[in-house]
Amino acid sequence: MTGWDNPLQEVRSDIDVSPAVERALTCDPSIDQFFPSETLACAIPSGGVNLNGVFYTAAGAGPHPTLVLLHGLPGNEQNVDLAQSVRRAGWNVLTFHYRGSWDSPGQFSFANCIEDAAAAIGWLQRLHHIADFRIDPDAFAVVGHSMGGFIAAYVAAHHPVIKAVALISAADLGSAFGARPFNQAVSVVDENVGTSTGLHIIAGTSPQALAAEATAMPRSGASAISLIDLMDDLYLSARPTMVLQLVIENWPMR
Repeated sequence: MTGWDNPLQEVRSDIDVSPAVERALTCDPSIDQFFPSETLACAIPSGGVNLNGVFYTAAGAGPHPTLVLLHGLPGNEQNVDLAQSVRRAGWNVLTFHYRGSWDSPGQFSFANCIEDAAAAIGWLQRLHHIADFRIDPDAFAVVGHSMGGFIAAYVAAHHPVIKAVALISAADLGSAFGARPFNQAVSVVDENVGTSTGLHIIAGTSPQALAAEATAMPRSGASAISLIDLMDDLYLSARPTMVLQLVIENWPMR
């Protein structure tokens, strides 16, 4: 690997929190009567369907940087508290449900999640031409939690328009699911999505199908989609990357 051989070397505990960040975490900005913040339901085209999304617009004339916030599997935790704090800091935030999850139409799969995230970036790029949304077309970032962290790393590595990325407890799908014995992988997926308990959070798939998809993911070479390879790509691109814990099975701390 290139820059991530020892993750501990990247950890710092002496970072001061700026007053602006502290304000974003603790209080709302003054109301802008001419350019107020809004919370807008939106339909994001992807794979022939419209994804269920919410666009949090920042107050002020802008244009504003925009963050895409990607949830995990299956999305019980959406980190909308983070969305509100980021908006208070002057950013727009887009969050959405992948195909086949939480009533977004279509079939859920890991591959479709990656396509959906890319479609969301493309949607924002087209949307910036509409002045009402006050989007800075040169300031896109992506943050992902758990499975969303893997997807964030993937779309950032493959879309240079994304200027920064943050991974929160990012899960390497291939090792977290696919590297296990198949029955164990199925159980781990089911623990996340709750199919055996009667939940219907994701559509058009099953724990068995998702475990099989993770098992088939390439882990080396030009077509690699392992989290470590994606992080190497980000490191080489010299884009700001924040990593808050990784979930990678059998990863030696070299």
